[in-house]
Amino acid sequence: MANPTECDLEAHFREELFKRSKGKKSILLPKEQYNKIIADLTAIDKSGKKTPHEYYLLKKYEVLKCGDVFKLFRRGNANEDPIYFATLKDTFDIIKRAHITTGHGGRDKMKELTKKYANITHDAISIYKWIWHRMPMSPFAALFGSDAKVGLTTSALPHDVIHRLQSEDDLLSVSTDETTLVEPSAVEPPAVEPPAVEPPATEPLTADPPAVDLISVEPPAVEPPATEPPTVEQSAVEPTSPLSVRQNSIISQRKRACEAQLSQAERMVKRSRRIMDRGNVGSSIPVLGSINAAFNLMVYVAIPIRYFMNNFENAKAARREALKKENGY
Repeated sequence: MANPTECDLEAHFREELFKRSKGKKSILLPKEQYNKIIADLTAIDKSGKKTPHEYYLLKKYEVLKCGDVFKLFRRGNANEDPIYFATLKDTFDIIKRAHITTGHGGRDKMKELTKKYANITHDAISIYKWIWHRMPMSPFAALFGSDAKVGLTTSALPHDVIHRLQSEDDLLSVSTDETTLVEPSAVEPPAVEPPAVEPPATEPLTADPPAVDLISVEPPAVEPPATEPPTVEQSAVEPTSPLSVRQNSIISQRKRACEAQLSQAERMVKRSRRIMDRGNVGSSIPVLGSINAAFNLMVYVAIPIRYFMNNFENAKAARREALKKENGY
């Protein structure tokens, strides 16, 4: 259901649209008139005789059937995109949808509607913009077209408990009761005591006590107390998060890159020590690496310099000859 702000906006839009179109040739199409035009067009017998009103409808409108839905659009060239007619009820929704799609754009951004709908004019778009800025609403409602929904949407509490809640204190008491439920605690096993050894029954002393072999008398066997092996709790393996996996991958890649650079530097140093000789004082150092490099240097550097020097000497000689002639030598 639409919020009251949106209902007020739609009511103001229709009222202002009716005021501005009053006394003019109206292009507004209420839902009843829209359906009547479609019914008249579908009922026209194209092979029989037609009335002037039927000629008018056939000249101006066409009907497009999309499944069970009939759309009314302007008759025109078959190669062009169809230009639809919108009902008065749909006009507000169409302009509102275009307004949100263009990021709350102005009339110039929403002028594409006039190319898709025959009866949505610049005047209707201006009315919508004018009313929209006058309506007091929150930024959330202005952006999404509905008020923000504040409150719990899902809860682990049963529905009958939620319906009984009247205040925040009730919610706190229920949540406290949930957290203080008696959990099965670890009961310590009773200490196992060794069985008590009863002393042998003593008989009354007689005159001649029987001879007892003290060596053959063995003490009674006392069984050790049965103790259960300690239970080793298996540590639950914590699931790794994608972020930690990504960080470990980055660290390993950096480590491999560092090792590769170090090995490359070592190979370069070893190759330099093997190929390049140690320099001594007074020894010549080859600058050019090959014969081709020397030839290129001669062609591109030495020959142009020599050509320039020859031209310079020729110019100096010509200048001296000219001075001699001027002075009469």
